[in-house]
Amino acid sequence: MATTTPWGKSQDTETIAQGIVFHSTPSHGGYKLNPARMQEFRIQFPEFQTYAGGPWFEEDCDAAMIPVAFPDCFPAEQVAMARDRVRSMASHGYERFEEGGA
Repeated sequence: MATTTPWGKSQDTETIAQGIVFHSTPSHGGYKLNPARMQEFRIQFPEFQTYAGGPWFEEDCDAAMIPVAFPDCFPAEQVAMARDRVRSMASHGYERFEEGGA
């Protein structure tokens, strides 16, 4: 059964970790968080609003936030690249990672 995403029907999915799934469609894709992961994310980034809405993190705009928020679920190199990407975006509350050394 295909999942409907903000970008159309999902062609492929990759479960990254419990509650973190990457969906790809013929034209686009991104991460979807389950409610528990979304709650964890909101604790870290309470003001962040996703481009696609709700628990969907669009691959061009929001996807870098997922490895930053859940670094234990991704390879260290991917986390480092995501942090660099987030630094180059509007802050989204990222300063506390800089100050805390996370």
